Amino acid sequence: MTISNKQFCDPVAVEVWFQDEKLYTRLEDGMLENMKLSPEFEFNTKKGIHGIISFDLEKEGVLNDFKLSDSITIEAGEYTFFGFDGELGTPDSRMVSLSGTIYAGQFYDGRRLGLEAESNLNLSSSFKLSAMYIFEAIRFPERETNNSLDIHSVNLKALYMINTKLSATLMVQYVNTEDDLITNFRFRYNPREGNDFYLVYNDYRGIADNDAMPELPKFFNKTIMLKYVHTFIL
Repeated sequence: MTISNKQFCDPVAVEVWFQDEKLYTRLEDGMLENMKLSPEFEFNTKKGIHGIISFDLEKEGVLNDFKLSDSITIEAGEYTFFGFDGELGTPDSRMVSLSGTIYAGQFYDGRRLGLEAESNLNLSSSFKLSAMYIFEAIRFPERETNNSLDIHSVNLKALYMINTKLSATLMVQYVNTEDDLITNFRFRYNPREGNDFYLVYNDYRGIADNDAMPELPKFFNKTIMLKYVHTFIL
């Protein structure tokens, strides 16, 4: 369910949304798997500056222990999170656009602070570049050891539209927790509406010093895939 209440005042338009109301239960035992309630406030100015503020209430049932990293484990149980998200961005239609996001709150039996910064460069109507940096500081103050984790992620993307039917996209992602480098290249052919052909190449490898025993492979996974998508109109 989405409820919208708009109030327009020059030069800012404000929208209030009650969205992301989700409730999932597990098939294994019928217990809660995830529940989320997220009221959201969105504003837009006449100059194109836009922002979002949201407050999150989330409950999650963890059936089995799982690892956040090699040294940090989340134990099975039921957790309740309270959090805050704020986003601010400049107009997407400009040659250079910027956006930033900050989020903070509880995270399982600890807390989390995150920052995201993104820049987009529209070199032309056909060629676009974007870069995103994400930082997350996760802390578990009640744990005596293995109680902190800092995550750095860098994402780069290039989109080139040859014409209305042909386009190519290159995406590269690096995450420091595992020193992983993920590369994705996608070529799309759209002969007509509802028909899409894709040629996709994925490369997943580690870039850390290879001093592990046993020695790690030069890459973990490489995939070349052809895909066809047909949309039926009923």
